[in-house]
Amino acid sequence: MNFGKCGLDEEMVTHDGTILTKAGISYEDIKSNFSFDITIELASGNSFTGTITLNMPVRKHIK
Repeated sequence: MNFGKCGLDEEMVTHDGTILTKAGISYEDIKSNFSFDITIELASGNSFTGTITLNMPVRKHIK
């Protein structure tokens, strides 16, 4: 990744992937998957266990 190509002297930063495109970063460079197990134990003694999976970024802004 080369952040030197990206000009940050612009007045407004748009949150649509433009800055990543200018830096030469693709969607494949930043996409990640996270997964973890969670257990919730209630005061009543009941417990619930599950797996949470996150795919990041949520939307594909980079063209």
